[in-house]
Amino acid sequence: DATAIQRAFDLLESDSELAMVTSPLKWMDANSKILRDELEPVHGKLDADEVNKIMLKRIRITYGLIMLARTEYVKSFQPDTKWQSVADVDLFISISKGRKVFIFEKPAYAIRFHNDNNSMRTFLDARGKYQLIAAKHNIQRSEEHTSEL
Repeated sequence: DATAIQRAFDLLESDSELAMVTSPLKWMDANSKILRDELEPVHGKLDADEVNKIMLKRIRITYGLIMLARTEYVKSFQPDTKWQSVADVDLFISISKGRKVFIFEKPAYAIRFHNDNNSMRTFLDARGKYQLIAAKHNIQRSEEHTSEL
């Protein structure tokens, strides 16, 4: 989506409550075939704490990637090397906690996801760390969801 960055910028400029703007993403295989191109279950202006709970329960980044975020929130983030494969999740939660986020309804970009790339290896490593991230940020994951993983 060629206009996504501009739309994200305009939203941040017009709404001081927003910590960040993002979009779902399309998942592609090694040959650029779309594996998943579905809408996320949540979109629009949202309470980030609720979105973060959904993300941790699903063990998948609900946001996709941050398109734009407020500089003052990103500056306060201190990355920790032990969270390497889930650093983006830690970043999302850290800068959005107690704030609002905006998620576009439709994907604005794509990511390659297949057995020969780093995205797949990172995803497999990250699955085991989501519970640790949830504990770090005092986010309760229900037994109902964690038992399905």
